[in-house]
Amino acid sequence: MTLDERFKLSLSRLENAEDIDALGLKTDKKGKRIADYLLFGREAILELKTLVEDAEHKVEATLDPHRSREDFPVFYGKVELDKILAYLPDGKDINEQVYGRVTRSIQKAFKSANGQIIATRTALGLDRSMGVLTILNENVDIFSPDIIAAKVSEMLTRKNEDGSYVYSQIASVVVISENHLVKLENGNPAKSIIVIDGPYADRFPNAGAITDAIMTSWATFNDAPLVKSSIKEVKELDFFTTSARKQEQEAIPLHEFWRRSYHKTPYLRGYTKEGLLAYGRQLIATIAPTMMVGGKRVSPDNTQKLMQQFGDFVEEMKQRGIDMREVQFSDGGSKEKK
Repeated sequence: MTLDERFKLSLSRLENAEDIDALGLKTDKKGKRIADYLLFGREAILELKTLVEDAEHKVEATLDPHRSREDFPVFYGKVELDKILAYLPDGKDINEQVYGRVTRSIQKAFKSANGQIIATRTALGLDRSMGVLTILNENVDIFSPDIIAAKVSEMLTRKNEDGSYVYSQIASVVVISENHLVKLENGNPAKSIIVIDGPYADRFPNAGAITDAIMTSWATFNDAPLVKSSIKEVKELDFFTTSARKQEQEAIPLHEFWRRSYHKTPYLRGYTKEGLLAYGRQLIATIAPTMMVGGKRVSPDNTQKLMQQFGDFVEEMKQRGIDMREVQFSDGGSKEKK
């Protein structure tokens, strides 16, 4: 079953839950679509939205026009976007463009859900019911829970020119991401479920009880305990994709083994930036002659050792977000540690 199907099944087990489709209602009298569920004796109107678009191509499309720039940095392998943009004077503007394009589907979900909750109120005469939007992410890696949460918070607090809230029908949002795990405070991984209350949530005395019941129902359906974190800011949580965890458990090539080994003992972390660059230049100077026809001959063991050292150097450069071109163009520096 899909995440959408499983979550609907968990909702059906809640007391007084009503599937609006089962009531034979799909639109109001004006033909406008209505929401998915009524919960807790119709105290809550819930609309489900599933994120299905992989927006990574939007990131690439935004970055492509800038790749030919002289100041566009060079890295080996995958690097976080913020480390690339840190080198560009207009990096903040580019980042806002990327964020806007990537999260556009979340904005569309808000607009649609807000309208559907209004239509449901009108069709069923539910003026006092709380509006809840649930966002499901089953397999879109780029939508990490912290990115979704940031956009949700932005949407909940967006205002019209007259000072009223644009999405006033949505009191709270529940975010469930199955393709991301969060590291708990005890170090164990767990699936995440995040509740974000909007400015109008406090108008509903049972708002907390309603969202708690939704979370508890989902945890029970998955035969898992509901563990609440003491961390208040989503950005402080440590998320990672389930695909990354799966890769850790599979057989890996040698270069990936080296990369993971370096992360366990990052021996270059203590070098200053200039010290690290000097180390890299010396390492490249040692390796280069061994790669040339008729060049210096070294044993297979020494070759492997040099390759591992170079891989460690590249990984440290990536972690710090240092442009690889600085290895060539820097004026030097000591190899002294901090």
